[in-house]
Amino acid sequence: MELRHLRNFVTVVEQKSISKAANIVRLAQPALSRQLQALENDLGAPLLVRHGWGITPTPEGEVLAKSARSLLDQAQAVRDAVGAASGSPSGKLAIGVPSSMAEIVLPELALAAQRALPRVELRLVEGYSATLRQRLLTGELDAAILYADRRHSSLVTRPLLTESLVAFGPAGAFGTEAAISIEDLVARNPIMPASANQLRALFEEAAANIGLTATAAMEVDSVPALLALVAAGAGVSVLPYSSIRHAVEKGRVSYARISPQKLDRQLVLARTQERIETPSWNGIVNLLCEILSAGEQAYRWQVVKTE
Repeated sequence: MELRHLRNFVTVVEQKSISKAANIVRLAQPALSRQLQALENDLGAPLLVRHGWGITPTPEGEVLAKSARSLLDQAQAVRDAVGAASGSPSGKLAIGVPSSMAEIVLPELALAAQRALPRVELRLVEGYSATLRQRLLTGELDAAILYADRRHSSLVTRPLLTESLVAFGPAGAFGTEAAISIEDLVARNPIMPASANQLRALFEEAAANIGLTATAAMEVDSVPALLALVAAGAGVSVLPYSSIRHAVEKGRVSYARISPQKLDRQLVLARTQERIETPSWNGIVNLLCEILSAGEQAYRWQVVKTE
């Protein structure tokens, strides 16, 4: 049993397809199938179930995938430690960033990593918090920026920042220093993300706390599409100021503080308990914290200071 075989098996599980995994690991499909068969023979158990729509792991396969990810992380930690001894951390890291922050964080983190950590292979993934959390738990991501949630109890989290949500509408809908209450916002039936989204849940909970039921005029699971619809006059919505700042500056949308009640949410950097903090990990975390601290005034969030 070799590490590369375990890595290939994990790729098959994550992709749910031998053909897709074969393209990723750059191996002919028959050769990858033989590797998988050899693993099953070696372990004396079926590892995969083939369906018409794809592949899923058996219970034994799930155990192997989890153990393999842990072994691969440890092997990467050894490589990172050796690289760090030479003064240049190396390795591969996949980091998830929520859609509402992608435009801000992704370009800056990518450029900073190229300069400061040239030997680290960084993969940046955009998605909604719930999706990123699931990909983190399955091992597809090494870390993810998530919105603090009770469901994250199985993860190791580090607080990053707190930000307030604002209401926004088309240009001219809200004046300078405008404010809107939860009651008025509920009455406008805002355009919102799908019900599984944490921002939507926060808004609905705030409405329920004052005896109201919040409904959405429309569901849109894309921040750029949400901004475009609001700018076109389709309605109002709710996002953190950081997500709408550029649209406000370009005059596409206007915004209002939510008051007297406030909708605040905290972002955390999350990893699984099995994920080892390596020199490359620490380097990326430090870069991320520097980027968030530098944007504190412009994006109106409050960075959590750590010792």
